[in-house]
Amino acid sequence: MPLKSLFKRDMHDIDPASPEQHVEDENRVIGGVALAISRPEDFLPLQTDEEKEALDYLAAHLDGSWENFPGALVISGGGFNLITIGSIKRKFDELEKASPVEEIKITEVKENSVPLAFYREEVPGGSPNFQIPLLVRAKMANSDVRRILVDQGSSCDIMYSGLFKVLQLTEENLVPYVGSDLQGFNGSTTKPWGYVDLIVTFGENKAMKSVKVKFLVVDCLSLYNCIIGRPTLAELFAVSSTIHLKLKYYTKDGQVATINGDIEAARRCFEAASKNLNSVVTPKKKKAEAKLPGRAGNDTEDEVELDARTSKKERKQEKKTGKDDLLIKENYRPIPDGEFELVPLGEDSIKGVKIGANLPDLVKRQLKACLSENAELFAWSAAEMPGIDPEVACHQLTIDPRASAVVQRRRKQPPEKAEAARKAVKDLLEANFIAEAQYTTWLSNVVLVKKSNGKWRMCVDYTDLNRACPKDAYPLPNIDKLVDNSSGFKLLSFMDAYSGYNQIKMAEIDKKKTAFMTETGNYYYNVMPFGLKNAGATYQRMMNKVFHNEIGDMLEVYMDDMIIKSEEEIDHTVHLKRVFDQARKFIMRFNPEKCTFGVKAGKFLGFYLTERGIEANPDKCRAFFDYPTPKSKKSIQTLNGMLTSMARFVAKSAQHALPLFKLLRKETTFDWTEECEGALQHLNRALSESPVLTRPVEGEKLYLYLAVASEAISAVLIRETEQGQKPVYFVSRALQGPELRYMQIEKIALAVIMAARKLRYYFLAHSIIIRTDQPVKQLLARPDMVGRMLKWSLELAEFDISFESRKALKAQVLADFVAEMTTSTTSEKNKWTIFVDGSSNSQGSGAGIILENEDGVLIEVSLGLSFPTTNNQAEYEAFLAGLRLAEDMGAEEIRIFTDSQLVASQVSGEYQTKDERLLEYLNLIRAKLAKFKETEVKHVPREHNARADVLSKLASTRRKKTGNQSLIQETLTKPSIEKTAEVMHICAVDEQSWMSPVYNFLKSNTLPVDAKEAAKIRKRASSYVLLDDKLYRRGFSIPLLKCMEEARV
Repeated sequence: MPLKSLFKRDMHDIDPASPEQHVEDENRVIGGVALAISRPEDFLPLQTDEEKEALDYLAAHLDGSWENFPGALVISGGGFNLITIGSIKRKFDELEKASPVEEIKITEVKENSVPLAFYREEVPGGSPNFQIPLLVRAKMANSDVRRILVDQGSSCDIMYSGLFKVLQLTEENLVPYVGSDLQGFNGSTTKPWGYVDLIVTFGENKAMKSVKVKFLVVDCLSLYNCIIGRPTLAELFAVSSTIHLKLKYYTKDGQVATINGDIEAARRCFEAASKNLNSVVTPKKKKAEAKLPGRAGNDTEDEVELDARTSKKERKQEKKTGKDDLLIKENYRPIPDGEFELVPLGEDSIKGVKIGANLPDLVKRQLKACLSENAELFAWSAAEMPGIDPEVACHQLTIDPRASAVVQRRRKQPPEKAEAARKAVKDLLEANFIAEAQYTTWLSNVVLVKKSNGKWRMCVDYTDLNRACPKDAYPLPNIDKLVDNSSGFKLLSFMDAYSGYNQIKMAEIDKKKTAFMTETGNYYYNVMPFGLKNAGATYQRMMNKVFHNEIGDMLEVYMDDMIIKSEEEIDHTVHLKRVFDQARKFIMRFNPEKCTFGVKAGKFLGFYLTERGIEANPDKCRAFFDYPTPKSKKSIQTLNGMLTSMARFVAKSAQHALPLFKLLRKETTFDWTEECEGALQHLNRALSESPVLTRPVEGEKLYLYLAVASEAISAVLIRETEQGQKPVYFVSRALQGPELRYMQIEKIALAVIMAARKLRYYFLAHSIIIRTDQPVKQLLARPDMVGRMLKWSLELAEFDISFESRKALKAQVLADFVAEMTTSTTSEKNKWTIFVDGSSNSQGSGAGIILENEDGVLIEVSLGLSFPTTNNQAEYEAFLAGLRLAEDMGAEEIRIFTDSQLVASQVSGEYQTKDERLLEYLNLIRAKLAKFKETEVKHVPREHNARADVLSKLASTRRKKTGNQSLIQETLTKPSIEKTAEVMHICAVDEQSWMSPVYNFLKSNTLPVDAKEAAKIRKRASSYVLLDDKLYRRGFSIPLLKCMEEARV
């Protein structure tokens, strides 16, 4: 009888009174090792004599007893070494012959052999596990890696892109993958990046065993770092048991090593999956929570760990032992300690302010003493706020005299809002912020807005009054500059003025113009209210006047947001004293509930500032992660708005968000597709792994990398430090309208313009080196540019910009920033293919030129000839124009194709040239060809040169000039065999070589040491161009003006 029938039982046959009895379904013995053999006492009660006889036979062949397997469940597994269809088929054939399913073998246990055994006593907790996956740890690439899933159902070993980046692996480590896509249980497929060979070490000391693993690298979201499948289990000769949460394998000495599953890591993965988030929210308990005793203070919001797959306790323990998980360092992105303690001010214990809890003892004592000495600068109520002296700051309304006073029609309020308005008016009257108004000219309604805490805020609708007031153009600080200047400091203090705007008084003549109506009467403001058009400018002007000497040094201010910064902890108290002294001088008061002193990090202007640099605001990231799947175009607009506020941290944000942008088109109906869901998931992943941005050092050179796609352009500004490449800013935008039809080289130039406009602050303050292998510099420097390329060239002239060959992006945070062309390889020699054609008809003459290199850069030129020519002369002009353009592009090897049999044969020497004018063209062409290393001229049929033919006819057709001409539309005013430029002698002012500074800058980017002089030369050089190593000045129209020394004149 087959043994299989002996062990098969239904669960209802188990005796409930015998918990020791255990049933293993589908037990059988194959290939000498039992897949699942339980002890005899674990079987069901024997029903027949045949069953007893079979069991006795089984026991006899196992040395007559079960002592060799005390309490054992023996499990083994196999795997495939090569992931190919042929290898799998061969393995099936091998197994079918060696282990037929109908054959049951009983194998005796050999002497001196140690079985891979799992014992019932090894089950964690005493009951078999089926809920928790088996996660283990291992070492690879000199790093300890956790959250490795052991999956016997996986036919390959998987590494997720997050781990790939953390291990600092690059594309150079990847081997191209040419197999089929990976397929999941739901039928979805994933294309791997490639595979990487790594030595993976399991265990330590005597249990250490290393195997070579071929990981397929995939770009997917996962709670795990990698998956160990059947190939590695076979190579390790390992057997796993999810029942016992253990992995066992033979060591080099033939002993059995056991790895316990990482239950804590599995728990965190389960928590993350159950919350349907890519992170686990771990609230931080506050020591001596900074809520003022006896006062309903603002609750401090718990910080969110964006990728918190390890607990805070475990991280501290690992830090003590010196064993840092690289994955934690990169993906966890720990938020610096935000715990506070309350410092009482004076004898009243209720009145206190928050300070950092983890300050050094000396700094903490100094900080407490400083705050106590300046306790009078904190206001606990409006009565304690005297206000700023009107001589320092006073808000005036400069109403247009032509504007008529407007009394708004009264709006009815529901009872709840009316009651809230009555309370607000009562509080304002008690604070002397408002007074009752009679005989008003301007009168506005109040608007009640519900705050996040459920309370109401009363605002005034000053729409009509603001419309009558001209805008105050007082410059507000640049937010990028403020954020950069506030990051990277050891200690920060965040301060807020008490009811900031209300500390500034209204001009006496304008008070009644701020009148508003309520159910209890009409009132006007004695102080500057919120909602007025120029209130922000007035407040910023006041802050700049009060803290004139401190701003930019130790203090940064953006209207009512203040941050005090210190590079050294010991200096922080000194900086605070200076700020407090200024505040006392101008009678300014601070809100103690909104001030925090001596912390390592905090939020400022929507960014999270730490000593490391600038990080994405975790609250904004959380809001983006938690946002429900969009159901309408309005929700898409909200999602895009959130993304825009964090786009600085996301590489190629516009390119990845294109499916979302397309849903906003008027002609598009809302349809949330898999492409949209994939884009949203990619953005979620990018934000969860957002890099830490750094601020550039004054005078430091910055490097710009470009990325161009068919519908979007992107750029990243980076610093190069001793620690590697550090990102400063990511910018990106989608192409619209005619921009979509730009040539690739024009899109690259547009990416430079986009970066220069959005990052103007950095472009003006630093030298920018654009790293690209595309000929953008040559195109922007061409003297015969027209249209937008000329406009862009002049726009970039004010910046200190230089170009150099592209280098690899080494930093992991930048590895996702791909090359600007679809092909990233660049040939050793600059090879170009040129198609030319000339055309002459009754309407005019023209030439068409097409240049293309091996990297796919395509340049098309439509050249109009404004002088009379024959068809052959037009062909020669097209040929010469192609050579000039190739020379400008730095070409070394060229292949020229023309559909003119005459020109091709004369240039190659097959035909004689008798016409004197054509002979001049021929001599000029041969002189040009001699400048290239290799040349080839071929004749092609007209149908193979159709595009150049179209361009030549386009140029020969007389058309009305427009203001938006493309760079490919140019005009040649004189034949090439005549002088290429008219000469107008320009005399220098003095005997010195006045041309040298401009010449040196255009030739080798050399500038004087003096910054002001360098800026002058850079601006001056925008009007000049180098042609054949000679300096020409751009005229208002062609021709160029040749520059000469006075002595030569």
